[in-house]
Amino acid sequence: MLAVLLPLLCCGDVPVAPEDAILGTWKLSRARNEPVTVDYTLVFESDGIYTFINTIFDGSQLTSTGNWRIENRTLFLDGQDFGFSVGKQELTLFAQDGTEFVYTKQ
Repeated sequence: MLAVLLPLLCCGDVPVAPEDAILGTWKLSRARNEPVTVDYTLVFESDGIYTFINTIFDGSQLTSTGNWRIENRTLFLDGQDFGFSVGKQELTLFAQDGTEFVYTKQ
């Protein structure tokens, strides 16, 4: 019986550190509680590098890279800082002016 239950116990939701939860590719889905018409993507790497990708309507891309870190529940993207919340499928950035940017995990 233990052999049957052990895999079930191991597969529950284990809390993940924000530094690990934020890793991966995120696409902007809402800003100011409205759907967006722009194609913005953020990619967070484990080495502290992020890439911001703006895909233009013709398919071309503008990219920029920088450093990211999390300190005291604040996400720092180079010279900008954001409050944030992160779950399995959604990352919300809270700008200093109160604007919320919601990204969906890709």
